[in-house]
Amino acid sequence: MRKMILVDGTTRGGRSDGWELEIAEERLTVRELIRRRVFQKVANYNARPTEVFQGLAQPEDTEVTFLKLVPLVGS
Repeated sequence: MRKMILVDGTTRGGRSDGWELEIAEERLTVRELIRRRVFQKVANYNARPTEVFQGLAQPEDTEVTFLKLVPLVGS
C-alpha cells in the first residue's frame, strides 16, 4: 500500500499541514483522488460538532435548529 500526502493551499501561499491518504490501487484517477479528498474533508467537518455535543448536558426543553444554506440567485 502506498501513501500520498495531501496538502490544502491558498493562492496567497498558505498551506495546511496535510494528511496521509493510503492508496491500495496501482493507479488512481484525478476524479477518484478529488472524491476521496472531499469525502475526508466532510467526515472531518462532521466529526467536530459531534465531539463538541457528546458531553453536553441537554435541558429538558431543548430546541435545535439546522439552517440550510443556499447560494443567492439573481443579479
